[in-house]
Amino acid sequence: MKKIKERYIDKSKNREIFNRLKQHFGVKFDKEVLDEWGMHDKSMNNWRTSGIPKNELALLAEEENLNYMWIIKGEGEKNRGMPTPHLAPVLQGQSASIYKDDFEEKLCKAFSKISSESKKNAFQDAIGIFLGYYD
Repeated sequence: MKKIKERYIDKSKNREIFNRLKQHFGVKFDKEVLDEWGMHDKSMNNWRTSGIPKNELALLAEEENLNYMWIIKGEGEKNRGMPTPHLAPVLQGQSASIYKDDFEEKLCKAFSKISSESKKNAFQDAIGIFLGYYD
């Protein structure tokens, strides 16, 4: 099966990315980054050939509250902050009745009713589409 190049960060950027992640996690070695990330050594071997999968970096950015562009390019602030100001109360566990529009309100309500696994899959798919615009 042929790997789709757009799914991966150019493998020549692995060193830069891992240096930033070592800084974030406060560790010295790539293996320690993998441990903090919850990845296996086998992943590093695959990434040396293909590059790091963009969706894996996007998920790490989400979990660690990091700016995706800081991870891959060193651009911008390290921490990403809240994704959208009008949804901040919802993300902080507060109830909010302020939505940008009816569509967003319906989307948020529908999204809240699906399983965690489905949310994770939807997030990965959306990130894959979103990251395509940065290449």
